[in-house]
Amino acid sequence: MKIVQIVHEFMPEFVGGTELYCNAVARELASRGHECVVLTGTQESRPAPELVTVDQEGLLVTRLVGSLPWPDRWSPVYRPEVEWLTLDYLTKLRPDVVHVQHWPRLTINLVAICKSLRIPTVVTLHDLWATCPRGNRLRWDGRFCTDPLSTAPCLSCVVRKEGETDEEVARELGLRQQMIAEELRHADRVLIPSEAQKAFLAQLGQAQGVRLQVIPHGSISSLPRSGSPDGGSGPLRIGYWGALVSWKGPHLLLEAFHHLPDPSRVEGHLFGHPMEPDYGSHLNALATGLRVIFHGPFSPADLPGAELHLAVFPSLCHESHSFVLDEAFQLGVPAIVSDRGAPASRIGSAGLTFKAGDARDLAVQIRRVLDEPDLLERLRRGTPTAPPVPLEIHVAQLEEVYRQAIAAAEVAQCAVEERW
Repeated sequence: MKIVQIVHEFMPEFVGGTELYCNAVARELASRGHECVVLTGTQESRPAPELVTVDQEGLLVTRLVGSLPWPDRWSPVYRPEVEWLTLDYLTKLRPDVVHVQHWPRLTINLVAICKSLRIPTVVTLHDLWATCPRGNRLRWDGRFCTDPLSTAPCLSCVVRKEGETDEEVARELGLRQQMIAEELRHADRVLIPSEAQKAFLAQLGQAQGVRLQVIPHGSISSLPRSGSPDGGSGPLRIGYWGALVSWKGPHLLLEAFHHLPDPSRVEGHLFGHPMEPDYGSHLNALATGLRVIFHGPFSPADLPGAELHLAVFPSLCHESHSFVLDEAFQLGVPAIVSDRGAPASRIGSAGLTFKAGDARDLAVQIRRVLDEPDLLERLRRGTPTAPPVPLEIHVAQLEEVYRQAIAAAEVAQCAVEERW
C-alpha cells in the first residue's frame, strides 16, 4: 500500500508523543513493504507557502513551510493556502490511504480534501483537540472542563484577538466545531487509543454520528526490565519523564514533596526540557530545599541508569494512552498516576492513583509507599490492566484497518456509480 501519514508537527523540530508515534508507525509500515511518507506542518517561515520534501533517515517527510506560525490563541479553522498545497500533493502522489494523525498547523478540512480525491481516510484522535479550541480542556484558570460540546463555555475561555467581538468568536467557534464534526463523519475509520478516551468523548458528545474504534497504541520504546533497585538507607528515588509543561503536572510532584513530613526521604528525578522558560523557573523555585535532579533532554535509554524506585505521572489532562506509562511498565517501575484518563484505567495493581491536580493527595500516596512495609515490592509484582502492545502487533492492526477503509471506499464508489 501507498500510505500518507499527516501530522501537525514532526521530528526533529518537535518531539512529543504523537510525533514519536507517527515516526514509529511510518517506519514499521515501511519495514513491512509499504510505501509510507509523512506530510507535516512546521514552524519554519518563508515569504510564500510551499512544500519541501526531505529524506529523513530513509523516511520521506514533506513539510508545509511558510504558513502561519502556531497561533497564540487557537488553531485557525481553515487555511485555503494549505488546502491548495495539500490537494496538489495528494493529487500527484495518489496514495491508497491517508491516515490523519492531527490537524493543527495545517487545515481543519484534511479529510474533506481526501474525499474530494476519493482517497480512503483513517483518523486517530490522540487527544481532546477536536473538543476544545485550547486543545486539552484546561481552562484559562487551570480547571479541567467536562462540559459537553453543546454547552461548553468556550466563548469565555479562548484567547481573543484584540478587538474581537463575541459574535465573531462565536461564529468562528461554531464553524470550527461544524467542520470537525464533518471530518469525523466523513472519515472511513476513526480510531482512539483507549476505552477511557472513548467514554469521555461520548460524554462530551463528540461520538454522535461517529463510530469510534478502540485500538491501543503500540509501544514506541523497548526497554529492558530493570532489577529491583536497592533501597538501602537512601531516599526513595521518584522519577518523572516527558514534557516539562504545566498541563503534564510535574510541578505537582514537587509540591507533593513539600507536603511530606520529611521531604529528605525522597529524591526527585525529572527528565525533560522545559518548553516554557517561566515554567522552568517555577519548577526550579519549587525544587528549592528539596533533593531534586533535573536531567534535561533525554532518551528512553537513559531511564534505566537512574535506578528509580517509583514513577509519577501527574497529568492534568485526560490522557488517551500514555507512552511514558508504557515505559514504566517495561522497566518494572511502579507508577502513581492521576485518576483522570487512560493511565488510571491501565495501571491495575502495578501502581496507585491520586486525585488529579491534588498535590496533597499525591503526597498521601507517596507517603504510603514510604511507610507501608512491602508495598513497593507488591506494586513491582503487580499486573497492569492494559500492558504495552508491541509495535509490530499494533501496526498489523493498522494494516487491517487500512484494508477495510480501502474496501469500504470502493464499495461506496461502486454504489455511487450504479446510481448514475
